[in-house]
Formats: sequence, C-alpha cells, structure tokens
Amino acid sequence: MDYFENLIKLERVAYFQAPEVDKVNPFPIPKGFEFVEILVGGKIFFNIDGEIQECRKGTIFWHIEGDYTLSNTDKNDPYRCMVFAFKVKQCKRPVPRVTYWEDLEGLDKFTAEAVSCFHNKDFNHQIMGAYFYSQIYWQAYKSLRRPVGTEYPRSLCKAVKYIEHYLDSDLTVEDIAHEADVSKPYLFALFQKHLNCSPHKYLTICRLNRSKTMLSGTQQSIKEIASTCGFESIECFYRSFKKHSGTTPAAYRIKYSPYPRVLHD
Repeated sequence: MDYFENLIKLERVAYFQAPEVDKVNPFPIPKGFEFVEILVGGKIFFNIDGEIQECRKGTIFWHIEGDYTLSNTDKNDPYRCMVFAFKVKQCKRPVPRVTYWEDLEGLDKFTAEAVSCFHNKDFNHQIMGAYFYSQIYWQAYKSLRRPVGTEYPRSLCKAVKYIEHYLDSDLTVEDIAHEADVSKPYLFALFQKHLNCSPHKYLTICRLNRSKTMLSGTQQSIKEIASTCGFESIECFYRSFKKHSGTTPAAYRIKYSPYPRVLHD
C-alpha cells in the first residue's frame, strides 16, 4: 500500500497534558482515522511485545481504528504529548505501533512548527497534512534500526557527539574514551552493544557519510574532501570508500550530483 495515497487529510493537531493521575481515560480511535501521539515530556507505561515498558520523550505511538490512546502514566510525572489526527481511506498501520523520534531537539522544533502552522488559516491543510505525515513516518521508520524506547547511555552519547564534531581531526580511540570519561575496553563494549560496531568503524562510517554529502553537493576536489573528512591520505580515502560503497568517489559523484553534469577533479 502507498501510505501517502491512503492519507485523505489532516484533521487535528493538538497538545495534551495529562492530569496528575496514574490512569487517563483512553480515547477509542474512530473508523477511518489514524492518531499519532508523540511524547514530548513525562512518562507513560505501555505494553510493547507483551511487556509493560516505561516510555519517555520521543516515543511515537501510531494508533489505528480499534486502538485506544495513551492512558497509564505516573501522577508524579504525567505525560505530555502532541496529537496528530489523520483521516485515511483504509485502516492499515504504516509502521509498528511504537517507534521513536531520536532527534529530540528536532522534535521540539517540529512540534512547535506543527501547532503554529495548523492554527494559521493562511496555510494549505492538504499540503500541511502530507508534510506532517511524512515527517513522522520518516522518524518512525529510522528508529526501527534499534529497539524502540531504548536510550543510549550518557557516555556513549558523549562519545558519538565528540566523533561527529571532530571528524576532520586525527582522532584516536584513546581521545574518544577520554572525552566519554570511560576506559577503552568499556568504550568498545558500549559501541558493540548499542551500535554493533567498534568506535573506529563508527568513526569511519561517519567520515564516509560526510564525504558522500560533499561529493554530491559540492565542487571541492576529491583530495580536499578526503582531507576535510579526516582521512590521512587520498589513497586511504579511496580504499575505504570503495570497500564501503562498492564504487569510487568519482563514480559516486557523477551518479548523485544534483544536476546532470560530470564533475572533474
């Protein structure tokens, strides 16, 4: 099914703050609707794969006809959520019922924009609905790479941010472990458990991903891109790129350049 063709229109965007109780009266999803609730604060308890789990900010709940909205919360920290109601042609969930919006800062910007735009009569609600639906769908889809509702340990988050910020530097595993304030063995264990790779491999992947963006979107020479992305030599860059992508940087640039032109280094 083409889920975007299934969308009829955006019916409602609203912010909801649960009262200070342990259980909120749930709302049954009516026929012909999909309701998406995205937690923006507080906590909720929800049955995921037969187990009651605590869910926090960023968790996406995609409800369809026959489901009920969120109800079990914590009166000391009641949940707050954004509610999106979409009118649809057929009752078929596009993604698992529970997924996750990983970029929490991006989520804040998205929800603020959603409320502001929905109540502005100057905006076309048909276009708006398609945009909101696709944004939520994309975030839900991306989160399927790792278990729903899980959060990376603080040390791993620090390590990842450090890597992504200093890709062009001569980073070592010792540098990363020091920044994350953990030992090298523990750093390796964190990366293997949560990202299924070593710190060095994660660093290489980040560098290659940045190089792909630059190859397709800039006219910098391949040598300049290799240096900017932290590779010690253009030969090292070529070997890593070919191994990871199955093609050369030059061929990748030609294939993914935004305009039909051939760029020469």
